[in-house]
Amino acid sequence: MSENFVFDSAAAMERVDQDRELLQELCEMFAADNARAMAELAQSLESRNLSAAASQAHAIKSALGNLGAMLAYQSARDLEISAKENDLAASKLAFASMSRATDQFLTAYKSFFSA
Repeated sequence: MSENFVFDSAAAMERVDQDRELLQELCEMFAADNARAMAELAQSLESRNLSAAASQAHAIKSALGNLGAMLAYQSARDLEISAKENDLAASKLAFASMSRATDQFLTAYKSFFSA
């Protein structure tokens, strides 16, 4: 898998006018809120509240897309769609994929900023 697909730093830098400090701040804000957001999403899935899950996935998807986390963005998109279609099994699978991809993004962005 291409490293750019996990974290497309060039696209993310373009979105912030090449302001590396701003991108780092945005990534850190996302990282700080990620555990809470994912826990809420997991709870929505566990309680079978797919409407809430779709809304939560949409919000997370937007942040991931803006940060260049394309693999996680795709998984969040899949989750949003399956939740809107009331497909709990597919939503849970997409959540697991999204969780793994988000972890990969968090590792990649930290590596990018430590270089």
